[in-house]
Amino acid sequence: MPTLKTLNGAGKYHDSNAREDVISYILQPEKTPHHLVGGVEVDMNNPAQSMAQVAQAHGKDSRIRLHHCVISFHPDEVDALNVVQAVAEQISEKIGETYQTVYAVHEDTDHPHVHVVYNSVSYATGNKYHGSKKDYYALVGCVKSALRSNGIYGLITDSRKHNEVYE
Repeated sequence: MPTLKTLNGAGKYHDSNAREDVISYILQPEKTPHHLVGGVEVDMNNPAQSMAQVAQAHGKDSRIRLHHCVISFHPDEVDALNVVQAVAEQISEKIGETYQTVYAVHEDTDHPHVHVVYNSVSYATGNKYHGSKKDYYALVGCVKSALRSNGIYGLITDSRKHNEVYE
């Protein structure tokens, strides 16, 4: 069963280098040898700068700079990386309706996993994503929908804020 983790704790997501640091981490070539990466409403040549420009344009370039989630799969759960990429694209596209996103499929472990990061400021409305319980449940629904449409059922969430299990 896939696991969803949200990673938005104090520290690295708050400083002025957060976008650059986190996006550089998820896009590392040694973690993504098949280059299964993408984004929505960002310049993939410099996604961190694209996100910073939106935040600055709306005067909201402080506090939490971006949000990050990871969806991990058991090694026997998916039979091809293109399925994992399809899940990543669907999640990114849904979040990308409002917020700039970048995703990467990591292949550097025995279990494939997807990182999705998204700007904390909406390019569509200029509003800040606050990460409320309602937002969290919307994210869980988005992930479950992407999994189901790719023939994967069940989801375990492991979040620092919401330690609940969904199946």
